[in-house]
Amino acid sequence: MRIKTTNRIGEYFQYIVWEKNTIDVLDDRIFTNPKMKIIDDISDTPALKITQEKYNKGIDANWNYSADSDKCRLPQKQYNLEV
Repeated sequence: MRIKTTNRIGEYFQYIVWEKNTIDVLDDRIFTNPKMKIIDDISDTPALKITQEKYNKGIDANWNYSADSDKCRLPQKQYNLEV
């Protein structure tokens, strides 16, 4: 992932990956990266692989939410990135 900034050198950022559900308040947090220091106007982070463990975090196995994307007949999972 590439983060482009202006006048932010020396500050920190963090990102969160959410598995998208049809009702936003039910989205599932599948990954939070550690805070990273911005050392240039362009910061590259390592690629994030959606492992089986991360994929499973996006499944509401203990709940019967019809809003979960794996129960909504969507052709694929949908993810959001929050920085």
